Amino acid sequence: MAEFNEEEFVSNNNSETYSEEGQSLRARFSLKDFLSCYETREILEEAFLERFEEKLEGALCELYERVRKDHDEQCTGILASDRGGTGCGQFKNLVWDNIEKSYDLEVFYNNPELATPLLNSIDEIKEEETQLKRRELQVQFKTANRAFDWENKRYV
Repeated sequence: MAEFNEEEFVSNNNSETYSEEGQSLRARFSLKDFLSCYETREILEEAFLERFEEKLEGALCELYERVRKDHDEQCTGILASDRGGTGCGQFKNLVWDNIEKSYDLEVFYNNPELATPLLNSIDEIKEEETQLKRRELQVQFKTANRAFDWENKRYV
């Protein structure tokens, strides 16, 4: 019977293999960690914006223009104020503001050097998160232990 080779199985099931640093990033950090660092968040947001512009922007403008022309030909008032088709930008902004942002961490797994700012500041970020949680718990504790004065209708 043939032996089971785990490395071969993993590499065959993974469409991409990462360097040792990339695998380390994948194991250690979550999306939240990447978004908590300013520099890495900027990289993720820029990559998402590029994908949005590449894949959706043209289709959104075509859709808007088709709807605008249909309503103009039918003399409905839904887009009556946009005779020249200048509202496409507002439509794109509306869609941008309301879509769920899905960031692709492959950028960092394939290019681990881009995550250097995160690696340099992760201890500070984790300490800030800990302090924030501690403050939130203190506030919750203070409000939870207050008694209600029924006579004066207020917490004491």
